[in-house]
Amino acid sequence: MYWHCREHDTNQGQADCLAFFIAAILAAPNSEKTMTQTHSKSRQQAEIAFNDAQSQFFARSSAVEERDSIVRSREEKTLRLREARLAKQSQDRAAATAALLAKRARTT
Repeated sequence: MYWHCREHDTNQGQADCLAFFIAAILAAPNSEKTMTQTHSKSRQQAEIAFNDAQSQFFARSSAVEERDSIVRSREEKTLRLREARLAKQSQDRAAATAALLAKRARTT
């Protein structure tokens, strides 16, 4: 029942095709509907296997997203701590320089 042409490559073409097939399914007699809804045992097993594989794929994708989120938050924290450390070192250097200049001013 599926055929392909260039019109289907556009969103409008896909929408037209979908509307055509929905109308065809709704217009079909009941015997045809039940026939398409009843699948062989091998097809049911294949669909179950596909759903399992798809579930594993989405679980893996979710795990990757979670790991990426953890890595991103770790990098943000590292950057924040590095900036704080560099700011403190700069302040300490400025304080040490000021103390050294004050000591030199007192001795001269």
